[in-house]
Amino acid sequence: MSFAKWELPAFLWAAVLLFLTWWPKIEIPDIGIDYKDKVAHVLAFALLGFLTARAFSKNEINRLPKAVKVTIVYCSLFAVFDEAMQGVIPGRVADVWDGSANIFGIFISVIIFNYIWFPWRNRRINRHSGLA
Repeated sequence: MSFAKWELPAFLWAAVLLFLTWWPKIEIPDIGIDYKDKVAHVLAFALLGFLTARAFSKNEINRLPKAVKVTIVYCSLFAVFDEAMQGVIPGRVADVWDGSANIFGIFISVIIFNYIWFPWRNRRINRHSGLA
């Protein structure tokens, strides 16, 4: 049950990312934003970073520093590997700016997780458990 709650969402999202990024050609719908491709990369990898940090921390404060570091390393390696593989897929191109957007999304998610979500989540849990 623990795997399904913590790690499975990160693994599933990573699989979705691989499927989408290794597909020969995907058109992103026009949403009226310049650089929509980079925005999509940032958001997709921000979600991966968030889910990965959540999986490694399991909402335990003593795991948080290591979870943040491991998330940055693992997700950045995943992002670089994913972008590099696109260079060998017909209809796709490996792009350093896409890879940079991926890693930027990971850093944004770790900042949000570490400074906003994790403290909010723990205050909420403590309030409901009578510890606050």
